[in-house]
Amino acid sequence: MTIEIPEHLRTGPLAEAAARALADANSMASSSNSVPRVSLRGREFRLVEGGDEIAKFRDSMDIIILGVEPDAGRMIKTYYEKGYTSGAKEPPTCSSDDGIAPSPWVLNKVSQTCQLCPKNVFGSATSPSGKATKACRDSKRIWLKLADTNVVNGVPFKVEPFEDRTLYGMNVTVASLKAFSEHGKLLSSLGQGPAVCVTQLVMLDMEYPQLEFKLKSWLDAEAAPLALALAEKRPWKIKYANAGLALAAPDGGAKSSLPTSLPGLPAHLQKATEVAEAVGTQTVIDAPEQASAKPVGNIDDAISNW
Repeated sequence: MTIEIPEHLRTGPLAEAAARALADANSMASSSNSVPRVSLRGREFRLVEGGDEIAKFRDSMDIIILGVEPDAGRMIKTYYEKGYTSGAKEPPTCSSDDGIAPSPWVLNKVSQTCQLCPKNVFGSATSPSGKATKACRDSKRIWLKLADTNVVNGVPFKVEPFEDRTLYGMNVTVASLKAFSEHGKLLSSLGQGPAVCVTQLVMLDMEYPQLEFKLKSWLDAEAAPLALALAEKRPWKIKYANAGLALAAPDGGAKSSLPTSLPGLPAHLQKATEVAEAVGTQTVIDAPEQASAKPVGNIDDAISNW
């Protein structure tokens, strides 16, 4: 079918105004499920692109975390009136990408603001264990690329050069936030952000998808600048401006403890003498001691610099 643009929208002042409104069409186009994402359905790491599953990892997946949303002090909010069923395609009843107000695509807002929402208070729901909880669930969102250290069935998983690898979005749901915070505390104590290291996501043997986060290795002097540059540019904010709808479903979450050991901080990532003295260049670090060097009281403090 051929679609012709009328003359008054192709030339003159009205055409200029119409062109300025093109951003709305771009925003609409980016709101579909075409956002590349990591699903945890079935307690597996599933890579989904264009609505199709292209690969999956069963027990663990090595990634590079390039960004965390929303900003410090905020959480993504997700509410299902009838509860969430794993694998369901229906969008949430209400959701917020910034923890301030419902997202623009929400048709039936429970409240105009998250702060005043009756579903966003403890006691508005009961957990399976009988404890008071919130009907509207908190989460964070990470933007990531696969590391080049993944193995499937004993065979290295082939990836493109860093610049050409797909950028994925993934939710870190409420049950994962404690483990997520601990990972942030560890990196914070080392004076580093997640974009300069390989984080291993490990699927725990639990009834529902639950994760732990491990610092597996540091990026080398060639890869680290590329990852840091992408983390600073944050291209997903434009390319996937309305990712909230595609990534709203809670695919998993977890709790965990800090790892017992981790790689020594390489020389190209050492920013200060005290970090070099505390960490060394090639030695194995005792994680509990490092984690206590800069105690962080809550999740937002732990990841405020991510």
